[in-house]
Amino acid sequence: MLYIRMLLNMVISLYTSRLILQVLGIDDYGIYNVVGGLVAMFTFMQSALTSATQRFLNYALGENNFHQTQMTFSTSVYIHIFMAIIVLLLAESIGLWFFHEKLVIPENRMHAALWTYQLSILSCVIILVSLPYNAIIIAHEKMSAFAYISIFEGCAKLLIVYLLLIVNHDKLISYAILMFCIQLLIRIIYQYYSNKHFPETKLIWSINKKLIKSLSNFTIWNLLGNIAMIGLTQGVNILLNMFAGLAVNAARAIAVQVQGAINGFCQNFQVAINPQIYKSCAAKDYQYMISLVHRSCKFSYFVLFILALPFFFEIEQVLHIWLTEVPTYTADFIRIMLAISLVDSISNGIGAAIIANGQIKYYQITNSIILLLVIPSSYIMLSANFHPLWVFIIQLFFDIIAQIVRLFYARHYVPFSIKTFFHSVYLRIGIVTILSCIIPGLYFYFMPSSFLRLILLSGTSVITSIIIIYFIGMSYNEKMMIKETIYKKLHKNNKQII
Repeated sequence: MLYIRMLLNMVISLYTSRLILQVLGIDDYGIYNVVGGLVAMFTFMQSALTSATQRFLNYALGENNFHQTQMTFSTSVYIHIFMAIIVLLLAESIGLWFFHEKLVIPENRMHAALWTYQLSILSCVIILVSLPYNAIIIAHEKMSAFAYISIFEGCAKLLIVYLLLIVNHDKLISYAILMFCIQLLIRIIYQYYSNKHFPETKLIWSINKKLIKSLSNFTIWNLLGNIAMIGLTQGVNILLNMFAGLAVNAARAIAVQVQGAINGFCQNFQVAINPQIYKSCAAKDYQYMISLVHRSCKFSYFVLFILALPFFFEIEQVLHIWLTEVPTYTADFIRIMLAISLVDSISNGIGAAIIANGQIKYYQITNSIILLLVIPSSYIMLSANFHPLWVFIIQLFFDIIAQIVRLFYARHYVPFSIKTFFHSVYLRIGIVTILSCIIPGLYFYFMPSSFLRLILLSGTSVITSIIIIYFIGMSYNEKMMIKETIYKKLHKNNKQII
């Protein structure tokens, strides 16, 4: 049911993007995304601190220590509030200067863009202070709550589109105001749910200096990786704006929307399994932890691959149906960004194991240097008038290098065998990928482009991929686990019917 709800949310998200592009137009859609990207650059501590909070909460829960869990939650709330204040100050000083001096925005849209910028800052602050509540839900593995709230959020965003159709005020400003209202409402819902179900969310009005130090030390080193990721995503967005203009920003925004919608499936799977990796590491059950790492890397890739394969072949047809006006380069951007997502999905479990161990200093330094090389490399290519697609090809190249480095760090910090991982994960993934592309490839090359080919190719690719994954991609134990899970679900449903 969780993945059915996620599929519904993906459909809503993609349909909403189509309508938003239609209502705002390419330029305003590009403005909203590049301005939002500028604000996001100042949230460089967000993911690092969230990851630290998640790890420490899981350790406390694994030790069944209520007071420590409550203290960790309260401390993380205070730290997130402090971080939100810092982001607000940076965005209203350095960010505002960059907005006026560096972004390429038409003069007649500067007023609307400034409104969008200020409302994006407020939305960002609201998201930051609500992150500890998200973390406690994940720590308790209440993933269905995320699914329901995300569906509500998706429906609310869909409602926004229809409100924009009847609003006479500036569409871009109205869209920014309504998006801010949604973020505020979602933040209230998360806090209400957490306070109702988890007693440890009652704040302790005292400061634990030792815990702050531990969280801060972990966050500082984890921060490097997140700075690199911000640079890799939002930095690239700004470079594209500077060298290629708003139309390319709009194309990238659509590609990111597709990538995010599909990524949601494997990301939610990873979010669900991370607490188990952290807890097994805390219990020093390394054999179980490594089995979880192998399983999460493989299954994350398989889930993403099943959804992404039809897009690789039929993205032009999908865009033609989905959008009334397709920005240039959109199809190529989507293909290469989905390839990047597939590469990243393989290493998510490895990264979780390294974070669970806590020895992340040198790992984050090395990983950050590799990923930050994307920015100067992209700048050189764009300055030399290379095709904007080369920016994403460079990103894919450095992602592969970073994954190789991540394997060696995992071997150093946890009982991790690269050889075993290669045979258990990479080899099976490679065979599944090659075999799964054969039949869809035949449809693509021998049938003329049409809606019928889209349906046949998509249906065939999903069915054949699932069959090949089951018989070749999974080990015997994983097949037994799948069978047992299906049996339990069917047995439970039969009982409910009776």
